[in-house]
Amino acid sequence: MTSDFEKDAKEKTILNNASDGFPFCLDILASVVWQNQGITRKDLLEACSSNPNPSKEKEGKKDKELKDTLRSWTSLGLFNEKKSNGQITLSKILEDRLGAEDERASFSDILAVAMCECLFSKENKNLATDLKVGLAWLMLQNVYSPDQTGTPKDLDHLQSLQIKENAKKFIQNSNRLPLFREYAYKLGFVSFMASAKEREPWMIIDPSVAIGRRINEIFGTEPNISIKKFISKLANLYPVLDEGAYQDLAKERLKESSVLFPDNSDLSWALSFALTKLEKMNLLEFELKSDAVDNAYRIAQPSGSPRRVTDLKRKNRA
Repeated sequence: MTSDFEKDAKEKTILNNASDGFPFCLDILASVVWQNQGITRKDLLEACSSNPNPSKEKEGKKDKELKDTLRSWTSLGLFNEKKSNGQITLSKILEDRLGAEDERASFSDILAVAMCECLFSKENKNLATDLKVGLAWLMLQNVYSPDQTGTPKDLDHLQSLQIKENAKKFIQNSNRLPLFREYAYKLGFVSFMASAKEREPWMIIDPSVAIGRRINEIFGTEPNISIKKFISKLANLYPVLDEGAYQDLAKERLKESSVLFPDNSDLSWALSFALTKLEKMNLLEFELKSDAVDNAYRIAQPSGSPRRVTDLKRKNRA
């Protein structure tokens, strides 16, 4: 008999269906599983539920959200379900990260990195494509035009302007755009700020958090690396960023008239912004080596000429 988890593995979405789950449920689910070092599905859902007796009463909205989220992210490999005893455990990806990370990393940050590792794994290349290609499309937009991407309504309008066919919209159901924003925030690709005009917070494209979480992985034991190598490693970790496979898929859906990269820059607005921000945070240092100037990347700036960079040096350990 096919389990709920096996059925869900055949689904390619994590956004467009009402049963796809919610990112804000993941912290509580993962925390309870971690604290118990394994727990049955029934006990897990009861422990996280706002309903003290969810099995005896009508299932509430929050209970369904928890159940759907657990199903989706078990399919993606963040949780395991043992068939022998029905125990839910954390995946090796998340357990290894919880055991290896230093004390400065929060549980939420470690969880977000593990979510990305599962999401972008080769095993899941045909799953959650709506979220991955949608994120890649978002990372192609102009950071300095937040009026185009600030609200769910803005995002829906921008999709209509840029995408060739309605059937190829990344997020088909506009009611799910708030969920897309939540995932983008949880995974570290955007930030939010309060808006005096809008009821919902204003979304700012900013992948610096996602990049900052994995700077140590990118540099390894090397104090500095070429920017070309940095971008290549980054694209493997986050294929929704420059040179990543999902950016190519996103571009295929766009009209030729859509302006993506800034003039006179080798990097997108989003990646240029993030690297410049990490430099200002004293996590990175830009270098322009005279013997490698032909390999320099031009990094877009909000005004004036782009900065030319050949190497990146790690400063304070992230």
